[in-house]
Amino acid sequence: MSMRDYLTARVHCDREPWLAATFSLLFPGLGHFYAGMWARGVCLLAAAAVCQVLSIFSSLSDSVSTWTLLLVQVAGSVILRVWACWDAFRGVRARNTSDFEKQRTTAKDPWLAAFLSVLWPGVGHLYLGRWLVGALLFLAFRALIHMTKQDQFAVAVPFGVSALILAHVCLTGLSRRGEWKGRWMVLPVLLAAYCMTDLLSR
Repeated sequence: MSMRDYLTARVHCDREPWLAATFSLLFPGLGHFYAGMWARGVCLLAAAAVCQVLSIFSSLSDSVSTWTLLLVQVAGSVILRVWACWDAFRGVRARNTSDFEKQRTTAKDPWLAAFLSVLWPGVGHLYLGRWLVGALLFLAFRALIHMTKQDQFAVAVPFGVSALILAHVCLTGLSRRGEWKGRWMVLPVLLAAYCMTDLLSR
């Protein structure tokens, strides 16, 4: 182990870059908290909250134009999230030891599968090579959204299904990476963040 890796291991334990990106995708700042970058996490969390408040205010105010509302929503839900994902991923990789990074990339990354599943259920299974399961889940989830969008009592069904798909893809990916079996304990935290994000977005 090099001196850089030794010092890195002493001040910061190795973390999963794609898990940090997934947390940031759910809500900007969470990935930085996981990475131990607390100052950036607080700043991003505050920026996301401000964008959320501005979006609500703009939608309720008659004096705000549609373009202004669209700009605020894009800035808060797209640009900020994309930058937070990239910065959390890059920050974690920079802090990890080179030995861990080599081990991490020897097999399919379960947390990249989780990241893809958050974007759209089924895509993570496709990444893991579960082609039939992934394709069926991808199409079934699209059909489920179409069937429940008119029923106000069934709007939570797609979310519940997507949470189960997320849990399954993480466990499937982790089972292939035996050295990281202990990291399955992060899964409940990820699912809790996923649930909280859905509740806040309603």
